Amino acid sequence: RFPQAFGDSFQEYVGQAIERACPGERIRLFAEKENVIKKARKDSVDWIVSDDGSAIFLECKAKRLSWNAKAALDGLSSLEADIDNMASAVVQVYKTIEDYIDGQYRHFPFAADRKIYPVIVTLENWHLFGPVMLDMLRDSVVAKLDAAEMRANLLDEMPYSVWPIEEFEVGMQIINTVGVQDFFDGKINDTAMRLWEWHGYMTQRFPEHFPAKKLFADEYEEMFSGLAEGMKPD
Repeated sequence: RFPQAFGDSFQEYVGQAIERACPGERIRLFAEKENVIKKARKDSVDWIVSDDGSAIFLECKAKRLSWNAKAALDGLSSLEADIDNMASAVVQVYKTIEDYIDGQYRHFPFAADRKIYPVIVTLENWHLFGPVMLDMLRDSVVAKLDAAEMRANLLDEMPYSVWPIEEFEVGMQIINTVGVQDFFDGKINDTAMRLWEWHGYMTQRFPEHFPAKKLFADEYEEMFSGLAEGMKPD
């Protein structure tokens, strides 16, 4: 039962990070809801982050890149298996977006002029950048979309992003200032920038936002201050 509980905890943490990064009324947050679609009960996407004209459809993924994928020197089979798993998460987000377009999200009604950004937030940084890794992931996503009889041009209409939690916490603070569309379009619409990792993109495009605020500094201090005291020499 551990994976489910661990995943639920990570999902809850992501929501808390969004609330902490985006105080005020500009950014609105919608939690996962259970919908009834064609008499079947079906969950919405984990989180929706929205401003006046755009929305992030956000799925949380606690699974780490496997040790074999990181360390194997004799082949790419382990890495390909992990990438395939990530591609499944990406396709799942597109499926939830189709439910939204079909009017199945009563808590977040469809708006034709709203721009949608599919995002996977990972607990561990998978370092998905550069043409090799990104092309491997895209090829797997395209194959899974085809197997599910979904439109491949979804990738052009709504390009997906994979975002590690430590960069997500910073990015949400920037989004709270500049808005969803301005933040994402600067990366996904730039041929060079779309191959960069998120940290490099954010420091290049939004240098005035660095150093970023640590969202849970007080909680961190409370958790570990006693440990630091215990390590002091007598």
